[in-house]
Amino acid sequence: MIGCSRMWGGGGRKIASAALSILSAWIIVGCGEPEANSPEPVAPQIAFEGKVDPSYAGIWITADKTSTLELSKDGKANMTNVAVGRGTSKAAGEWKISDKNLLFKVEGPESYVSRYAAELKGDILHLKQKASKLDVEYKRSK
Repeated sequence: MIGCSRMWGGGGRKIASAALSILSAWIIVGCGEPEANSPEPVAPQIAFEGKVDPSYAGIWITADKTSTLELSKDGKANMTNVAVGRGTSKAAGEWKISDKNLLFKVEGPESYVSRYAAELKGDILHLKQKASKLDVEYKRSK
């Protein structure tokens, strides 16, 4: 820096500082492609493999009655959720149990499989899903 200050009359530090700031910003921001050109992230596919376990079959309702899960012995499934201010959503499909997980295959043009960690204790079915932070308890309807 001694040479810079003699050459530019003491302003060399300011120029060097500005150049360093620009270089730092360039390194932090990078020179990657714009997000518009980046491919959309693809959710991992969940294999719909397992078996229908008759002990899970039945009509399951949450304590606040905002969610109902119907699991038939033939593997058919229906789910109904009531969201305050958003109305009711329904999904139909099939279900299976695989390694302590409830798999729900939703039918439709954009068919997909959801996996829920399932714990069944008598007439209580506890479902968890890390991705959506779901943690819900259903009671078997009598």
